[in-house]
Amino acid sequence: MTLAPSVMAAMKPTFKKNSRKKEDDKNRFRFKSFNERVSDITIGVARRLDEVQDLDEDAETFLHQSLQKWRELNCTAHFSDACRQLPHAQSLPQVLHNQVAIVEALKKNLLVPNTLALQPLLDLVLQLARDLQSDFYVYFEDFFKIFVTLLNTSNPETIEQVFTTLAFLVKFLWHCLLKHIGPVFSYYKVLLSSNQKPYIVAFAAESFAFLVRKLKKRSQFVSHVAASLNDDTYCEGVGLLLFESVKGVRMQFHSATELLLSAWLPAVGHPSNHHGNEDMVLAALLRCMQEMAEYTRQEHCSFIWPLLLGYVNSLVDQYVASSKSEEQSDSTPALWAHIERVLRLVQKWVNWRWGYRMSDPALVYKCVNNVLRSAPAVAASSAAVQDVVSDLVQYGRPFDADMAKPAVQKVLSSLECGEVLNFAHRLISLGHRGIEVVENIRGIVERYATDEQNYATLLVFLAKLSQKSQDEGYVDEAQLFNLKSMPSTARMIARTCQPARTSEREDGVLDTCTSNVQRVWCAASAIHICRSMPSQSDVSRSLHSWRCALAHQLQQVSSQSSGSKGGSVLERGNTVLSFGLHGVVKALISLEGADDFLQSCSVDWVIELLRMSPADIHILKTVLTVLDAIVAATSATSASATSTDDNSTAVLTLDHLSAVFEELKPNLSHPIQPVRLATLQILSRFPQPLMSSEEKGSAKELCDVIQRCLDAQQSEATLNEFREKIRLLELLKYIHSRQEQCPEIYMEVALRYLIGCFYVNFQPIWSPVAESIASYITQTYRKVFWRVYSEHLEVSTSRCVAVARASGTLEASDSVTIATTVSGVFQAGQVLASPTAEENRVDHFNFRMQLWRTMTSFTSSAEASTRHLVPIFLSFVREEYSFLDDAVLKHQDLRPADQRSVAADCSAAGLESGDCEMRDEEEDLDDSRVLAHQDSKKQNRRALFKTLSTMLTLFSKFIDPRSAHREEEMKQLMLQLLCHREEDIQRLSLQFLMAYKLPFLLPYSEKLFDLLKETGFREALTHFSVDEESETVKPQHRTELLPYLIRIVYGRMLRNTGMATAGKQGSSLRRGVVLRFLAGCPGEEMKVFVQLITAPFQTYFPADCELSFDNLPSLDVSSVVPLRKQQGFLIMLGQMFSHLRTVLPPYLPHLLRIVLCVASWTSQLLKITRSHAADAGTSCAIDTRAGPLLRTIRQLVLARLAEAFASFSNYDFQPYMKSVLNVAVWPQLGALPHECLDHPTPLMKLLLGWSQRQRFLCYFSTPTPDELDGSILHFVFSCLKSSAVRPPVVSAIMQLVDNLLNNGEEPGTSDLEPSAKRRRVATSAEVTSSEHTDLTHVRGNVAAEAATSSSAPKREQSEGEKLLLPHLHLILEHLGSLV
Repeated sequence: MTLAPSVMAAMKPTFKKNSRKKEDDKNRFRFKSFNERVSDITIGVARRLDEVQDLDEDAETFLHQSLQKWRELNCTAHFSDACRQLPHAQSLPQVLHNQVAIVEALKKNLLVPNTLALQPLLDLVLQLARDLQSDFYVYFEDFFKIFVTLLNTSNPETIEQVFTTLAFLVKFLWHCLLKHIGPVFSYYKVLLSSNQKPYIVAFAAESFAFLVRKLKKRSQFVSHVAASLNDDTYCEGVGLLLFESVKGVRMQFHSATELLLSAWLPAVGHPSNHHGNEDMVLAALLRCMQEMAEYTRQEHCSFIWPLLLGYVNSLVDQYVASSKSEEQSDSTPALWAHIERVLRLVQKWVNWRWGYRMSDPALVYKCVNNVLRSAPAVAASSAAVQDVVSDLVQYGRPFDADMAKPAVQKVLSSLECGEVLNFAHRLISLGHRGIEVVENIRGIVERYATDEQNYATLLVFLAKLSQKSQDEGYVDEAQLFNLKSMPSTARMIARTCQPARTSEREDGVLDTCTSNVQRVWCAASAIHICRSMPSQSDVSRSLHSWRCALAHQLQQVSSQSSGSKGGSVLERGNTVLSFGLHGVVKALISLEGADDFLQSCSVDWVIELLRMSPADIHILKTVLTVLDAIVAATSATSASATSTDDNSTAVLTLDHLSAVFEELKPNLSHPIQPVRLATLQILSRFPQPLMSSEEKGSAKELCDVIQRCLDAQQSEATLNEFREKIRLLELLKYIHSRQEQCPEIYMEVALRYLIGCFYVNFQPIWSPVAESIASYITQTYRKVFWRVYSEHLEVSTSRCVAVARASGTLEASDSVTIATTVSGVFQAGQVLASPTAEENRVDHFNFRMQLWRTMTSFTSSAEASTRHLVPIFLSFVREEYSFLDDAVLKHQDLRPADQRSVAADCSAAGLESGDCEMRDEEEDLDDSRVLAHQDSKKQNRRALFKTLSTMLTLFSKFIDPRSAHREEEMKQLMLQLLCHREEDIQRLSLQFLMAYKLPFLLPYSEKLFDLLKETGFREALTHFSVDEESETVKPQHRTELLPYLIRIVYGRMLRNTGMATAGKQGSSLRRGVVLRFLAGCPGEEMKVFVQLITAPFQTYFPADCELSFDNLPSLDVSSVVPLRKQQGFLIMLGQMFSHLRTVLPPYLPHLLRIVLCVASWTSQLLKITRSHAADAGTSCAIDTRAGPLLRTIRQLVLARLAEAFASFSNYDFQPYMKSVLNVAVWPQLGALPHECLDHPTPLMKLLLGWSQRQRFLCYFSTPTPDELDGSILHFVFSCLKSSAVRPPVVSAIMQLVDNLLNNGEEPGTSDLEPSAKRRRVATSAEVTSSEHTDLTHVRGNVAAEAATSSSAPKREQSEGEKLLLPHLHLILEHLGSLV
């Protein structure tokens, strides 16, 4: 058997080899990914047969010869164990006699996890097969299942070894496998499942194809495979198997390809080969045809067409004969379904790469015509036939309309109304090819227009043609339709345009109007593409009635939406009305002409329309259409020789321009590009005002600022044309003489348009736009500039907040689906007429950032305008950034998402209805900010961080920050940002504070900035010593400087990345460096640092509050300290216990209270989670995703308590013990026997620490709660009952016993005489180390000692002995199980 050089047909290499020769001194080895290593696997059995060794002269079996070889090559323990399990196999009789034992030993060792003897074991299996030959087939299935298990690995070497072994087995056993090909395929197809990796499926198909090509009874095998395809997961694999069976070399096919395909084609559903899995077989053959078309060339696939088309023609003959015969009439439907499936295979070859594999379209047309002649009605309505005909028209090369017309006409003449029009639209949509082959479409439409039942279908057809022409612009509908020659269609459209009486109920107006608008819009679209029709006046009156009704309804909807909150339904209704109005106006203009239309539509109506919704793109397009008609009409009138009046002045005046400009002024900087373009086009249609001139008598010129903006807007922002766009934008720079002459209404046009250019998603134009905007900072234009600029700053902020709140909602799809109803066509038309997805992809965050970045070029003017900037900045930090950054976030809502949304809806409803009490405004804002943060945290984190950095860059360039608006708030915020984890934020905040020129800060500015550099952080810490003995910091500066310094190093400590300090281990190292640096500060100077790490908990209890451990703060699930902050605090506290042990005692009460409070919260939250798990019918009160983190926090709490008791042994913990037991020990004590098995848990370590202090022994006898059945030591010693307990746990328990026997005294602290000392209990390690210990001897010694002690004078038992006495039997049972 010869396999292809690469087994990875489905996984091509993802890299290109470099053909350039590398130099000798360079490293030629590089890392390869898993896919690359798998793609390099080469298995060529035929080429590797020479590597298979023959028997040596002194060897009798291949198995024994392989054993001898691998005993020298593989000396691992795994292979040695396998060799010991193998029986004698030196001679062939021994192999035959012990074959069962040999097979079992090989199977057992192959299944050893992570065995180091896989390659020799696989070779032994192969050599055993060579020895047993046909007798090995009995064991082939068992070994095959083991191979399938071994393939589930990520080691490419293992995959190659298994692949190679299986390939050789198929090669050696192919005679036996062919005899049982059916059962072999039944278990072999597991590797062909789509659940397997692609390379496994590729190898399985390639290896099994070797057997398929050697089959002689192909029909039986095909029937077996088809019957076994009861799951669609095998379709792709079987298709790949068939392709590998017919695959040849050099892009050619195997000689048995025609025989194999001829055997497979009847399995697609021929009545004589019925198995019920026809669709599965079709999917497999489609995959095979796809692979064949991709593999070969056109000159090598010429035999495919006669094979497929000849088979279709033979099926047609059978269908015709079956239709005429009464005896076989039952098989006729099945035979036709079989023909359709085979046509799908033909279609695969027809449309592959736009017909590249189709050599002669005439043969395909002939076959299709034959199918259509056999059963015209059935064939014409068949989707397969229609798809083949459509693909032939689209991809046939060369195109011959005369050849395609017979098939197209046969399909059109045999279908019903809806099917005819759908197929005709499909062909016409193909362009000129489709128009050429569709004949008499006017007659078809006119024939169906006489039946009222077909009205909706005809409207859909005409509207779809209108959409296609507007979208792609290649269909000349005037050549297809003329309603004057189609009276029935014209009457149908006129009847559709008649106004319908709408309901007067307010709740039913919108729905009724929507359906009517959709119907009329379709009729108006038909009028627009036909452009002429009889009874024109009646239709015009109907359309004018619709125009007025839609405008009136649009005004009502606009007023309702402007006066209500969240009117999304009203906004959608507004869009429906405006889009319908646009269609009606276009139809009226095309039907009446501009002059007649203007007699019933004035400019005032246009202005009123703009006032309803000035930013609606459909309204803008409607207005632009009307204005174009007005301009065209006035131009024609002025050009007429008989005209004596200047009608352009009478129709469009400067007063109209002023009224329109006030409505459209905000659109100049609108986020959507089509809105900006339509606005400029509308303004350009009006007569432009004149420029003012200081020179008397000089000619005045027209103001061209609108035209300049329009030219810049129409220029594309692409790599090829962006230089021209930049040139046009530079023409909009501020020029004093020209700006002074500009009319008053146009004073803001250029500035507003330049600001709107920041919405263009093309970075090279942003800097030129910023320069042009900066040119408007002049003494005369300053007030206008800041009024416009501050307005956009505020609007951009509100838009960013709105985007953050709506970031979790689903966006509407812009894809145009196949519409078959009036509503569907209307919605598809809306999508085509609306801005595209690319135009709607607006980055409001980048727009705001560019506005702030532009101000860095005129910082002096910005510093004088802080009254506009500071409130926006503070609002941004408070409302957006603080709820996105975990370092600033104060609260977290642990309720499930559905409960949070319901609570938000309830609160919103309460505020609107007024039924509930009005809450404070700030509290309501806080709730909404929390919801906004939770919905948009992942998407907007990076954008908001860049925005903050840009804002701080501007403020850091201020010269006199004391003169800023709300200066004290700014200073406090900068101090807070000085603790930020990002060095850029810290550096910019420090620059702002340095501008204060504080005497205690300026001398150390260089060293402080050095601390913010990543490269020399440790060196800067070393040079900036804070020891009192050091003279680095002057004594008079120490009190005021250290709060700044501690905030800086605290922020550096929070950073997660850095040189040699990335990841969890690196961040721990960084924290250790900072804490060792702070260890030089006296205890009173550490107050700032303690306040920083406990800042998240200050809301619940300040540092100076009265201590009360009995009444810990209550828990509110909707507002808790963020879990990540709780976890970070506990981790930090552990390192503080290690590095700051000498300075922490003054702050230990406050820290312990926080730890106990966290323990209380965690216990309550986990109790809620457990109660939900016990009662599955109730909804959990907290988000289940918080469970793992809560359990981690619980363990950290216990670990910190254990470290506190161990680190501060002289501290008085008496006031805290009751709270420690209630919130930390009791909740975890019941789970101790189950959790403390592999290693000592933090609770076990805490109890072990208590056992080392005599003053804590009394707490071991504290009564436990009622739900805990037993004392503390009962649960501790219950761990010894489990057979899975590990030695580290046993050692800890024995150490606890030893401490109790010593009465809580540490080793070396007892002054008792040796005769009075307690005998130390042996640990499990010591017991197990004594191999000759006898249990009887131990018991005898215990009895003897008991007798001796009974004769000795009695003494009083210690407290530790009293605690151990009830549990002595558990200790003895465990010791007895070890010896």
